[in-house]
Amino acid sequence: MTLSWLFFHFHGRIPRKIFILASLLLFFLQSALSFVFLNMVGVSLEDFQSLEDYKREVLPHLIPLNLISSVVFLWPNLAIGVKRLQDIGWSGRVYGLLCVSLLLLYVIGVMGASGSGDAAPINLGLLSLINLLVLGTYVFLIIMIFWPGPKERNRYGDPLY
Repeated sequence: MTLSWLFFHFHGRIPRKIFILASLLLFFLQSALSFVFLNMVGVSLEDFQSLEDYKREVLPHLIPLNLISSVVFLWPNLAIGVKRLQDIGWSGRVYGLLCVSLLLLYVIGVMGASGSGDAAPINLGLLSLINLLVLGTYVFLIIMIFWPGPKERNRYGDPLY
């Protein structure tokens, strides 16, 4: 197993432990890139967390940068997710459903973050959709983390143990 295969190819299988470690690595790398973007717009993390004025001024600049960060790490996240599902015996296309739901959550979050700040009435239908997407995402990720793959060969190849 090479890092190139792990993060850039969609064939094969990876066990739970490798999926968790690779996911954590990608999370920390993306977080580091987010800190770089904060520094690029001239805001320290402490300032961003504490002052509302900074958030109003800086957030419109951070949203495109955050989108760039998400795009950079999309392929590696897809690659490890697909291989993990193939280890379970599921099609990697199922992972597309998770990614679409996460994309919807991101778009809804961006729309809320770029609002005027005025108190708007809560749309209960939209709130219910968001809650279902969040719940579904958590359930799906729990399955990927805790459901062991078979020890024998499946249609996606031999196990990586």
